[in-house]
Amino acid sequence: MSHFERVIHYFKIFNFYITTGDHNYILTKIIKKMKKVLLTTIVALAILFTQAQTPCDSITVSGSQYQLTFTSVSTIDFWETTASGGTILGQDSLWNMHSVYNYNPITGMPYDTIITCLYTMNTVCCETWIWNGTSWARMMLTTSIEEVSARKLIDNRTYNLLGVELTEIPVGAIYIRNNRLYMQK
Repeated sequence: MSHFERVIHYFKIFNFYITTGDHNYILTKIIKKMKKVLLTTIVALAILFTQAQTPCDSITVSGSQYQLTFTSVSTIDFWETTASGGTILGQDSLWNMHSVYNYNPITGMPYDTIITCLYTMNTVCCETWIWNGTSWARMMLTTSIEEVSARKLIDNRTYNLLGVELTEIPVGAIYIRNNRLYMQK
C-alpha cells in the first residue's frame, strides 16, 4: 500500500469514527501506527549514518615540526610513529597521548612525512601525516576547499537534454540554448 493510499485509508477510518463518536479508538490506532513508522525511520537512519569508528578517527595532533604530540579520546594499547623509511621516531603504550621527537639523524632536519600506527586489542590503524609548512595534516584529508566559478557560455548552439548538439530545432521536444530550456510547439 503506497503512502498516499495509507493517508486516504486513515482519513476514511477517521471520518467513519467521527460520525459514530468513537474518537479515542481511531486516535489510539493512528498513534500506534505512527510510533511504528517513527521507530522504523529512526532505526533505518541510525543504520544508514553509522560508520565504523577506528582509533585513528579521533586523533588530534599539536606541536611543531620537531616535537609533536598525538592525542586520542581513548587509551591506546601501543603507539608507534616512524618516518617513511622505517626509522622509529617514538613509541608509547597504554596512554591516550603519544609524544614524538621528529629528527632525521642523516640530514639533521625533521622529516616532513611520518606514519603513526595505533594498536588496540582488536584494531590496528595507521595514519600518514605531512607537514604543510605550518602544521601537521592527515594525508588524503581535504585541507582546503575553493569555490568553482561557473562560466556562462552564450554560443547560440542547440542541445537536447542528453547534451547532444542539434543541427535543427526539434518540434514538440525540449531543447537547450544558451543555458536555458525551450520547447517549440
